[in-house]
Amino acid sequence: MTNSHEILNAQKAWKDFDSYEYRSEIIGKANEATEIRRGPKAIRDLLIFLLVTVFVLAIASVSMAYAEDHADAAKSDAPKVFDAAQSVGTKATCPVMGDVFTISEKTKHQEYNGKHYYFCCPVCEEKFKADPEKYIK
Repeated sequence: MTNSHEILNAQKAWKDFDSYEYRSEIIGKANEATEIRRGPKAIRDLLIFLLVTVFVLAIASVSMAYAEDHADAAKSDAPKVFDAAQSVGTKATCPVMGDVFTISEKTKHQEYNGKHYYFCCPVCEEKFKADPEKYIK
Protein backbone atom coordinates (compact mmCIF):
# COMPACT_ATOMS: atom_id res chain seq x y z
CA MET A 1 0.00 0.00 0.00
CA THR A 2 1.39 3.40 -0.94
CA ASN A 3 1.24 6.29 1.40
CA SER A 4 0.67 9.91 0.50
CA HIS A 5 4.39 10.69 1.00
CA GLU A 6 5.37 8.26 -1.80
CA ILE A 7 2.71 9.69 -4.08
CA LEU A 8 4.01 13.21 -3.48
CA ASN A 9 7.58 12.10 -4.19
CA ALA A 10 6.47 10.44 -7.45
CA GLN A 11 4.54 13.53 -8.49
CA LYS A 12 7.56 15.74 -7.69
CA ALA A 13 9.86 13.45 -9.67
CA TRP A 14 7.53 13.58 -12.66
CA LYS A 15 7.29 17.34 -12.41
CA ASP A 16 11.09 17.60 -12.25
CA PHE A 17 11.46 15.31 -15.24
CA ASP A 18 8.86 17.23 -17.20
CA SER A 19 10.31 20.61 -16.34
CA TYR A 20 11.92 22.84 -18.93
CA GLU A 21 15.08 23.23 -16.84
CA TYR A 22 15.60 19.48 -16.60
CA ARG A 23 15.14 18.99 -20.34
CA SER A 24 17.47 21.92 -21.06
CA GLU A 25 20.11 20.38 -18.80
CA ILE A 26 19.85 17.01 -20.58
CA ILE A 27 20.01 18.66 -24.01
CA GLY A 28 22.99 20.74 -22.91
CA LYS A 29 24.88 17.62 -21.77
CA ALA A 30 24.09 15.91 -25.06
CA ASN A 31 25.38 18.90 -27.00
CA GLU A 32 28.60 18.93 -24.95
CA ALA A 33 29.13 15.26 -25.67
CA THR A 34 28.77 15.76 -29.42
CA GLU A 35 30.87 18.90 -29.77
CA ILE A 36 34.04 18.65 -31.82
CA ARG A 37 36.94 17.95 -29.54
CA ARG A 38 39.85 20.30 -29.71
CA GLY A 39 43.40 20.10 -28.48
CA PRO A 40 46.39 17.76 -28.72
CA LYS A 41 44.39 14.59 -28.02
CA ALA A 42 41.94 15.37 -30.80
CA ILE A 43 44.80 16.02 -33.22
CA ARG A 44 46.45 12.75 -32.22
CA ASP A 45 43.20 10.85 -32.72
CA LEU A 46 42.71 12.47 -36.12
CA LEU A 47 46.25 11.55 -37.19
CA ILE A 48 45.76 7.96 -36.08
CA PHE A 49 42.50 7.80 -38.03
CA LEU A 50 44.16 9.21 -41.15
CA LEU A 51 47.12 6.82 -40.90
CA VAL A 52 44.84 3.81 -40.51
CA THR A 53 42.77 4.99 -43.47
CA VAL A 54 45.85 5.43 -45.67
CA PHE A 55 47.13 1.98 -44.62
CA VAL A 56 43.82 0.30 -45.44
CA LEU A 57 43.63 2.05 -48.82
CA ALA A 58 47.22 1.03 -49.62
CA ILE A 59 46.48 -2.61 -48.83
CA ALA A 60 43.31 -2.47 -50.91
CA SER A 61 45.13 -1.00 -53.92
CA VAL A 62 47.90 -3.63 -53.72
CA SER A 63 45.28 -6.38 -53.49
CA MET A 64 43.45 -5.01 -56.50
CA ALA A 65 46.66 -4.80 -58.52
CA TYR A 66 47.50 -8.39 -57.59
CA ALA A 67 44.02 -9.54 -58.59
CA GLU A 68 44.28 -7.73 -61.92
CA ASP A 69 47.66 -9.34 -62.65
CA HIS A 70 46.26 -12.77 -61.93
CA ALA A 71 43.12 -12.07 -63.94
CA ASP A 72 45.32 -11.21 -66.93
CA ALA A 73 47.30 -14.38 -66.35
CA ALA A 74 44.13 -16.43 -66.30
CA LYS A 75 43.19 -15.04 -69.72
CA SER A 76 46.55 -16.15 -71.10
CA ASP A 77 46.67 -19.02 -73.53
CA ALA A 78 49.69 -20.65 -71.87
CA PRO A 79 49.10 -24.42 -71.91
CA LYS A 80 48.97 -26.68 -68.86
CA VAL A 81 50.28 -29.70 -70.70
CA PHE A 82 52.86 -30.19 -73.45
CA ASP A 83 53.56 -33.05 -75.82
CA ALA A 84 57.34 -32.55 -75.49
CA ALA A 85 59.80 -30.99 -73.05
CA GLN A 86 59.84 -27.20 -73.29
CA SER A 87 62.74 -24.78 -73.39
CA VAL A 88 63.52 -21.99 -70.94
CA GLY A 89 61.39 -18.90 -71.59
CA THR A 90 58.22 -20.74 -72.59
CA LYS A 91 54.99 -19.64 -70.91
CA ALA A 92 53.16 -22.38 -69.03
CA THR A 93 50.18 -22.70 -66.72
CA CYS A 94 50.62 -24.62 -63.47
CA PRO A 95 48.12 -27.50 -63.55
CA VAL A 96 47.68 -27.31 -59.76
CA MET A 97 47.31 -23.57 -59.04
CA GLY A 98 46.45 -22.28 -62.51
CA ASP A 99 49.14 -19.58 -62.35
CA VAL A 100 50.85 -18.58 -65.58
CA PHE A 101 54.63 -18.42 -65.37
CA THR A 102 57.74 -18.54 -67.54
CA ILE A 103 59.72 -21.77 -67.49
CA SER A 104 63.24 -21.36 -66.10
CA GLU A 105 66.13 -23.69 -65.34
CA LYS A 106 64.72 -24.21 -61.82
CA THR A 107 61.12 -24.91 -62.88
CA LYS A 108 59.78 -28.21 -61.58
CA HIS A 109 58.68 -30.65 -64.27
CA GLN A 110 56.92 -34.02 -64.41
CA GLU A 111 56.23 -36.40 -67.25
CA TYR A 112 52.98 -38.35 -66.90
CA ASN A 113 51.42 -40.63 -69.55
CA GLY A 114 53.77 -39.22 -72.20
CA LYS A 115 52.79 -35.60 -71.45
CA HIS A 116 54.93 -32.91 -69.85
CA TYR A 117 53.68 -30.78 -66.95
CA TYR A 118 55.43 -27.74 -65.46
CA PHE A 119 54.81 -26.34 -61.97
CA CYS A 120 55.03 -22.88 -60.48
CA CYS A 121 56.56 -24.25 -57.25
CA PRO A 122 57.79 -27.46 -55.60
CA VAL A 123 54.62 -27.75 -53.50
CA CYS A 124 52.49 -27.98 -56.65
CA GLU A 125 54.80 -30.63 -58.04
CA GLU A 126 54.33 -32.72 -54.88
CA LYS A 127 50.55 -32.32 -55.03
CA PHE A 128 50.59 -33.44 -58.66
CA LYS A 129 52.75 -36.48 -57.85
CA ALA A 130 50.31 -37.51 -55.11
CA ASP A 131 47.25 -37.46 -57.40
CA PRO A 132 48.01 -36.59 -61.04
CA GLU A 133 44.56 -37.56 -62.33
CA LYS A 134 43.02 -34.83 -60.19
CA TYR A 135 45.00 -32.14 -62.04
CA ILE A 136 45.05 -33.35 -65.67
CA LYS A 137 41.31 -32.96 -66.26
